[in-house]
Formats: sequence, structure tokens, C-alpha cells
Amino acid sequence: MLPSGMKCAALLLVALVSCGGLPPSADPPSAGTTSTGTTSPAIEASIDDFGWLVGDWSVCSGGRVTSEIWRRLEGRREGEGTSITGASMTRERMRIQRGPAGWRFHAEPDGQPPASFRLVALSEGRAVFENPAHDYPQRISYQRTGDRLAARIETLDGSKSTKWDFVNAPAGACVMPP
Repeated sequence: MLPSGMKCAALLLVALVSCGGLPPSADPPSAGTTSTGTTSPAIEASIDDFGWLVGDWSVCSGGRVTSEIWRRLEGRREGEGTSITGASMTRERMRIQRGPAGWRFHAEPDGQPPASFRLVALSEGRAVFENPAHDYPQRISYQRTGDRLAARIETLDGSKSTKWDFVNAPAGACVMPP
């Protein structure tokens, strides 16, 4: 059994697509605060700037299949993650959407309260979201290179970090070694 924060982290990067939308989430208390403690303006972007995230992503490792499926919906990106180990499965619904204070990554892991992370960096094929007030993770980042998607969750100081190296393939494409 994973600790609460790690369960949230594992769920954050997992997937099957949700048919309905996620309910609105409040901005984190640290909505305008960066990891350095300074306030910064919201990053200007359009939902098309997150188009590189759309797809079926999976990784098979250590007897576990972890996947995220990201879909393009009107004005937002929605994803659902799954992590399967033996007969155990965890899920999480995710959303990237612009709110009154800027772009947010919203996560709703099974059995956990929802969390919201503010976009702090965006470039071609890369996005970084932070919420210094959240226990773990405090930073979520995605970076796409070709048919690969690296996803990382960590504390702001980087002392606790987990990374997934997804390939652009549905979870059913994973073949677990015997």
C-alpha cells in the first residue's frame, strides 16, 4: 500500500478517458506564488498550446501497467489515469483548463481530495504546474519528445521525485514479462 501522498502521485499519472467533465475546482491558496515565493502573472496561452499532450500513453514496469489517456475537449484537455498491479487498480481524473487566475492542472485521485496546480512554465512540448501548499506532489511536469512523454511529480526542492517514461500506445499494448 502506498502512503497517501505517493498514492496521489501515482494516481496523478495514470489513465482511461472520462466521458463527463470534471467539476470546477478552486485555485490553490498559492495561486499566484511561484516555487521561489514570488508572485507572477498568469502565463498567456491557448488550449492548443497543450495539444501535444493528447493521446494514449502507457508504461509497463515492475509488474505494473500505468497509463494516461488525454483527450481534446472544448476549451480544455481531460485525462484519466489508471495504474494496474496484479488485481489492484487505481484511477485518477485530470483536467487542464484556464480559470480566472490562469491555467490549472486539476487532479482528482480515487479516495483523495482534489488538488489544483498552477501553470508556471510552458514551451513547445513541455508544461510545468506547481502548488507549494500541496503535501505531495508540489510540482507536476510533462515533456513530450517524439512518441514519448516524460511525466514527473516532485517536491519543489526536488528531494522527492518520481518519473514515468510513457510511450504513445494504449495500455493494452503493454506486454508484461512473465
